[in-house]
Amino acid sequence: MKKEEQALLIFKGKYLEEYIVLNMKTWMEKSEESRTRRDEQRRKYSKMDKSQRISWLGHLERLEKDRMPKKIFPQELEGTRRRGRRRKRWKKEVERDLQVLGVRRWR
Repeated sequence: MKKEEQALLIFKGKYLEEYIVLNMKTWMEKSEESRTRRDEQRRKYSKMDKSQRISWLGHLERLEKDRMPKKIFPQELEGTRRRGRRRKRWKKEVERDLQVLGVRRWR
C-alpha cells in the first residue's frame, strides 16, 4: 500500500509541475501580447494628444479676452497639494510639447 501511495504522490507532483509550467508559459505569452498592445495604443494616443493640445492652445489664444477659458489660462493654482505624485497639468504638457517641437515664443 505504501508503494502505491508513494507512486500516486509522485504522479500528482509531476502532473502539477507540468500543469503549472504550462499555464505559466501561456500566462506569460498573453501578458507579453497585452503589454505590446498597450504600448502601441499609448504611442498612437500620445501623438494624437499632442496635436489636440496644440490645436486647443491656438484656439485659446484666439479667444476674446472676456471668455472664461481665456481668463483662467494664465492664472496659477493656489493652496496645498495632495500627497503623492504631482498631477500633470495641461499647461505644462503643452509647453513641453512645444519645446519638443522647437517652437519658441508662441504667444
